[in-house]
Amino acid sequence: MVVFPASFAGSPRHMNQLYQDSMDFVRKFGKPDLFITMTCNPNWPEILHELRRGEETNNRPDLTSRVFSMKLNALLKDLLQNDVLGTAVVDIHVVEWQKRACRTVTFLSFYVARTSRVIATSMTGSCVPSF
Repeated sequence: MVVFPASFAGSPRHMNQLYQDSMDFVRKFGKPDLFITMTCNPNWPEILHELRRGEETNNRPDLTSRVFSMKLNALLKDLLQNDVLGTAVVDIHVVEWQKRACRTVTFLSFYVARTSRVIATSMTGSCVPSF
């Protein structure tokens, strides 16, 4: 039987440590202010523009992954550096793979000033503050 240490990413001990760290944030800061889910759309114009004739997005997981990473980095920059929804104290996010090379990310964000007045603009998960 092989037992991996907590420093080995993906091991049960590592996952347990991440879970315990997340629960510590909840204990310290209370409930998260935002729960955001972002899923890769294979019909994004950036992806469709780069496909060759007759090619499908299922055949190009590298392209969908690259575009998703660029959009994820832009969202993280808006939320954490540009303080679009307020000053974030803690950000927990998990990136997962779904079927057909689509990725999804889930955010839990804690803010200094509670952002209770947030309006969802559409079912795609984009939110804007109500002023």
